[in-house]
Amino acid sequence: MLTVEDRAIRGHAVCRGRVVRVPAGSLVRVVGTELVIPCNVSDYDGPSEQNFDWSFSSSGSSFVELASTWEVGFPAQLYQERLQRGDILLRRTANDAVELHIKNVQPSDQGHYKCSTPSTDATVQGNYEDTVQVKVLADALVVGPSSRPPPGLSLREGEPFELRCVATTMSPLHTHLALRWELHRGPVHRNILSLSHEGRFHPGPGYEQRYHSGDVRLDTVGNDAYRLSVARALSADQGSYRCVVSEWITEQGSWQEIQEKAVEVATVAIQPTALQLAVPRTVSVAVGKDLGLSCNITTDRVDDIRPEVTWYFRKTPDASLLTSHMLARLDRDSLVHSSPHVALSHVDTRSYHLLVRDVSKENSGYYLCLVALWAPGHNRSWHKVAEAMSAPSSVSVTWLGEYLEEPLRLSA
Repeated sequence: MLTVEDRAIRGHAVCRGRVVRVPAGSLVRVVGTELVIPCNVSDYDGPSEQNFDWSFSSSGSSFVELASTWEVGFPAQLYQERLQRGDILLRRTANDAVELHIKNVQPSDQGHYKCSTPSTDATVQGNYEDTVQVKVLADALVVGPSSRPPPGLSLREGEPFELRCVATTMSPLHTHLALRWELHRGPVHRNILSLSHEGRFHPGPGYEQRYHSGDVRLDTVGNDAYRLSVARALSADQGSYRCVVSEWITEQGSWQEIQEKAVEVATVAIQPTALQLAVPRTVSVAVGKDLGLSCNITTDRVDDIRPEVTWYFRKTPDASLLTSHMLARLDRDSLVHSSPHVALSHVDTRSYHLLVRDVSKENSGYYLCLVALWAPGHNRSWHKVAEAMSAPSSVSVTWLGEYLEEPLRLSA
């Protein structure tokens, strides 16, 4: 078994020499954004936690001290105030890694940044510093809604709507724009649909089916407008819509995001679909006769909706729907599902009639009508826009001698 000393000697024998690394190539940032430069060291001897010194040169030749993880008096006077405000800080991400953060980057921050590590090695091997160049660009990105102030839209479920965002850049370098639409509802936000800097569309979580069906689309309009189109609004589409634009540049084959801006475009309110049902409150019918019940629908929808109507039966008024017995159903394709002694017919556009033939005492109980309204989407898809359950209709089946016919009374 190797002793601690043997392992230390063997580890030192295979040491290839210290390696300090910062990002390869150059970094590009925009005035007012934050600059983050990572630096790490590997293949070193000594304590596991290593220290780092950062220095800066506008020309790449004469460096001044900027920040240090271990030497309090290291920074030059030029940077003391920004360090005290927290505009410049070091954030250790591991024992062998640190990040230099510079907030609110200015043109004077353009230059070369050198990361150095004091030696803790038994012998001097490898490199003890690495340098990266930073370019600072003027802010040339303009983002805004297509109208001011941001509009408030009030829609019914199923109605279409469009939102537009304008984004353009006058950067002297060849940059690419990426854009995404977000929906905010209180503290929660959802990514709806994005267009990457490489020209690829990406639907957000929960929007995949609507994107592939064409119900939610993102189009470019002219040279600077980006349009979000929703063919049929859902209740989940209510909230505040933001347009988030980021600017990207490629340096030596790798992409960098150099800035991001967001703008409020519109607030969308979705009015729920009104749906009310009316059935007879109480009904008496003689044994052996036919029972007829009507379910009358009232709704504010006038577009191409299709109702799905289901009648249920249960013995007590307070039983759950799960324990109720389904008598008949008319699906949104107008197909009836029922048993031989039960019929369900479509009287008119807003009335559906249940017929139970040759009733017996077992048919006494409570009858309920459940209605769901479905609206069509793209590519033959459907989505539910409203659902309601009627009050129970109390049905009493009596022997012929006991039977007293009562007028049917409808109630909402």
